[in-house]
Amino acid sequence: MQQLITDYTYPKTPDEVTSLHVRRQIKQTFGKDIDPDKTYLVSIQYDHRTNAPPYSGVIVQKISLTQAARLNQQDEPEFHGALRSKEDGPFEIRQSSRHTHDPDGFGRFARPNESGFTSHFQGIYTEPSQATAHLYDASNRVDISATDFKQMVWDNSYKSPYDQYLNSYWNSNSRHAYAQASRGAFLQASHWSLSENDRQIAMGAAGLPADQSYQSLSHNDLIQPYKADPNLQTKFLTFKGFNMRAFYTLDKSTGRVLLYLPGHGSMLKGFDSKKHMNKWLAEQLKDPQQVDSFKLYFRPQDRPDEFLSKGIDALIDNTRNVLNSDLPVATQEKLGYFDEGGLFDGQVVQGNPFEELQQRTEQDLKNATRFQFVLNRDVTAKTAFKYLNWAKYGLLLLAPLGIAFPPLGAALTVASVSVGAAELGVGIDSYINKRPEADKLISEGTAKTFVPLFTSGLGNAFKPISSTISAWAFNP
Repeated sequence: MQQLITDYTYPKTPDEVTSLHVRRQIKQTFGKDIDPDKTYLVSIQYDHRTNAPPYSGVIVQKISLTQAARLNQQDEPEFHGALRSKEDGPFEIRQSSRHTHDPDGFGRFARPNESGFTSHFQGIYTEPSQATAHLYDASNRVDISATDFKQMVWDNSYKSPYDQYLNSYWNSNSRHAYAQASRGAFLQASHWSLSENDRQIAMGAAGLPADQSYQSLSHNDLIQPYKADPNLQTKFLTFKGFNMRAFYTLDKSTGRVLLYLPGHGSMLKGFDSKKHMNKWLAEQLKDPQQVDSFKLYFRPQDRPDEFLSKGIDALIDNTRNVLNSDLPVATQEKLGYFDEGGLFDGQVVQGNPFEELQQRTEQDLKNATRFQFVLNRDVTAKTAFKYLNWAKYGLLLLAPLGIAFPPLGAALTVASVSVGAAELGVGIDSYINKRPEADKLISEGTAKTFVPLFTSGLGNAFKPISSTISAWAFNP
């Protein structure tokens, strides 16, 4: 069982593929063999009123060359009155700039509320040595100008290679391996966390005899064709019509339901009925500590933008307002909120649910690339993309495989803004400039911009987004 999971080769992330191309291009263009993941585009604002270096300064941007290429970093942070300088240091970084908070998606830090920042310099650096940890000078400066590096980025494409990589990665072998690995992780979770009745539902949902134990499973059992249990019905969860990467299985004879939420603190959870399951899901929506995690189960193209539509977020937030209102839970129940087809519904899976999960994962990974890379044409529309830091989103989609989330969760800083009006605007721009998928962007953007807007109310649609992802998984 464990071998099914550990033998699976995960797809490379956008940064991993981009890093390979950037390293090769730097070698070809500048003759230098450097690691773009450990070399940074750094912007420093400093006090140049003295002729006695090192100059006192702060770092206002520090982003790896890999990410700078993927995000097509052509601009610099706001100068705030400082003047561009060719003076390349040395710079002694102030205590106030030794950051304890993560930067935004573009590696930018807020400048400390201090005076004396007269000049601004952007260069390429490796990390300082431990002996001079706060000094940026010739010892760690790379002899490539920021301007020349950005021109190299402008002259190359990084999205196309990643799209090509994903297209080559997904084939019959990798699709089968993913479905098998996620099935193995599902069975592994069922062994440790479920009652006997729920364990039997899990075995049936995985296409195995209900009376077979986890310990008795052999490799031969796991490679047999999937056999659906006629006494069970499996559906992929939906919320107000929006698809989710989660499914539940109903025991038709008892009404017992087993919910599978990949990446959840407890991935499998049993309920006495669909109504009980839906009430529990509604409680997750009501909890401010859990709701942002819940939003990560939806497709990338259903996430919000920062203009007219908040996408699925608007529907969730509007629902939370209703659930947290003075309306008693008993009344909400009478109104059908927790019935199937109320807040939550499902799409029947005719065959192997793990193959369906693979198909959804593949499509979501491919769709997410539109928001993980900034193209040259997108630079002029950067306000539509500046918060679309989807670099870690693809890793979330691998949740069914049982990835350990704590370090990944700590790294995720999704700013909760996405498509809708941004997609519509970029689609129009793409059409004018004859870019691929322009018609699709326009039609999808139009639908996602206005449908959520008018079904959720203007108040929610325009409500500013203030929180970031606080956790990957709900509490068990």
